[in-house]
Amino acid sequence: MADQNGHPIEITEVKAPANRYEIGCSAELADDVSAVFTPEELADNGIALTI
Repeated sequence: MADQNGHPIEITEVKAPANRYEIGCSAELADDVSAVFTPEELADNGIALTI
């Protein structure tokens, strides 16, 4: 998480087996980087956890 100036205000470290999880940013998930997805829409695409 970052503030309005792009300075980090929170960092989350997640340790998970690489063969079971994939990390993606919004630009990779949708053509519109400002798109907002519901949990159901994400689940339909195999995404179970969003941070």
